[in-house]
Amino acid sequence: MTTMADSRLSEGCASADSVLDTLRAVAVRNPASFAVVGESGQLTYEELLERSGTLAAELSAIGVGPGDRVVVVQPPTLSMIVSVAAVMAAGAAYVPVDASQPEARIRAIVEDSGAVAVLSDMGEALPYSANSGVPVVSESMAAANRRQPEWKSPEPDGVAYVVYTSGSTGEPKGVMVSHGQLAYSTAARRSVYPDIDRFLLVSPLAFDSSVAGIWGTLTSGGCLVVASDQQRRDPAELAAVIGGFDVTHTLMIPAMYRMVIDSAASGQGNLTSLRSVTVAGEALDDSLIQRHFEAVPGAELVNEYGPSEATVWATFRRYTEPAPSTIGQAVPGTRLYVLDKQQKPVAEGESGELCVAGPGVTHGYLNRPAATEAAFLADPWGELNERLYRTGDLVRRNERGELEFLGRVDRQVKLRGQRLQLEAVELVLRAVDGVADAAVLTDAERATLIAHLRLDEGADEAAVRKAAAEVSPAEYRPDRIHLHARFPVTTNGKVDLALLERSVRETGAKESEKANEERQNCEDLTERVIAAWREVLGVETVPPDVNFFDLGGSSLTLMKLQGALERHTGRHATVVSLFRHTTATAQAKVLLEGGDTGMTDRGDRVRRQARRRVRSEGDRI
Repeated sequence: MTTMADSRLSEGCASADSVLDTLRAVAVRNPASFAVVGESGQLTYEELLERSGTLAAELSAIGVGPGDRVVVVQPPTLSMIVSVAAVMAAGAAYVPVDASQPEARIRAIVEDSGAVAVLSDMGEALPYSANSGVPVVSESMAAANRRQPEWKSPEPDGVAYVVYTSGSTGEPKGVMVSHGQLAYSTAARRSVYPDIDRFLLVSPLAFDSSVAGIWGTLTSGGCLVVASDQQRRDPAELAAVIGGFDVTHTLMIPAMYRMVIDSAASGQGNLTSLRSVTVAGEALDDSLIQRHFEAVPGAELVNEYGPSEATVWATFRRYTEPAPSTIGQAVPGTRLYVLDKQQKPVAEGESGELCVAGPGVTHGYLNRPAATEAAFLADPWGELNERLYRTGDLVRRNERGELEFLGRVDRQVKLRGQRLQLEAVELVLRAVDGVADAAVLTDAERATLIAHLRLDEGADEAAVRKAAAEVSPAEYRPDRIHLHARFPVTTNGKVDLALLERSVRETGAKESEKANEERQNCEDLTERVIAAWREVLGVETVPPDVNFFDLGGSSLTLMKLQGALERHTGRHATVVSLFRHTTATAQAKVLLEGGDTGMTDRGDRVRRQARRRVRSEGDRI
């Protein structure tokens, strides 16, 4: 069997308790310990339970209960943590939405999720109207009504949260995660990270990586440090928060962590308190592993991989020293298969699609049975009714038994007879000096490789273009290069490949339109040049690509041609230019392009002569 070996739950990892039950048990043991801190204040475990229980009672009072869904639109504050706990305590599932999203996006999620309420303390700043038919509830309302706190114990199969994924293509889909799946994933996390003390939450609530930080920390009895909107956007501020709060653990996307390291290196923060840094959400390159151990030699680096459909994570690779980047092995209790297009295990060392099975595989997509059926299949190697999830990611198992991430299955292309994995090309381009990030697309019609490069601040554009055009191997060299100060991103913070592709098509259409216009102009001008040639040479037929002198032209007739061209085209050409360009096509082209080769528009020449006369008059006076 060439599947990845089953990584069984370690002792104490399996948990029949929901994260709410575990949180309450932690609060009983350590009521006065800080549960959440941030710019907006701090909460002990006892206070967290009190506030979330009161808000749960407020939700219950308006009819929210088991099986319902509540959209949570909160900025990253203490209230955000209270809100998600309250929704679950009321027996409902929370649906996180980024507070920066436009009203249309929020309304679409409210409608698609069938939410019975929107929970937010943003007041008038909330980009959603209560007149839309779904009531808006706030913690301030709960505080004013002062209802008796309540906590419902959820059923394992009940939905805990619905997170909307927005990949590089397709419509966003709501992934339904049960309390049992969340309990398993969080228990597995505690077994991998047994000593969480102070965890810095950088991920927005709408990203499923926030689940790892929130519940992994609170069920461990640790303290959750919530980065504000401003802080999570500024790597220098994040570096300062890490030092200021003595943060021991955090999770970030690799690009942000690289900038945090750079900020700390320039004296804008202190990372020495860190004991464990997790990176996820993007491919990790070897250079960042090296940078981590140069910056924080005493901290481990953990590379996590996993889709929302597998409850946040499926594999991890722990680094205690620099080593090549891989996504490692299965998290405790998860089974991994590397399968071919026929859903058969691949041969040892061959690449294939990664499929995930085990207790973390979720219920599927809300309101999308066809999409669920396509992505979630019966597990032929599992027990009865167990399913596996097709990730759509291409992987290979190396000689150490670790999985290497190769990219998306749907991003493997055949170009000019060569089979390419676009993520591999991106990885090579990211290594170019001055390149902060790279996204690669193809134009199948023209068989071209198109590189979009986001530049480091102050990067030399010409040097970047030259280096990118000379990368090795040769088949990775882009045919076209577009430079960007920033990339468009999806709602989950990943590069929006669909938008980049659309911009390429629009740019290509404009370039094609411009080229057609220039070609038409050149053809018209060529006809007028030929008319001038016929006049001075006295011939009827003038092939556009025949040399002027081969048709009987001479130095004398060339000077006559200068005047004839002015009459026929309205443009002036120097005799030197006419000697240099001796076919009608070449002369038309340089006439069209203007003064680059000594040919200029007659009007420009007249205006320059007039300016010279004015200057001459001024000098004389």
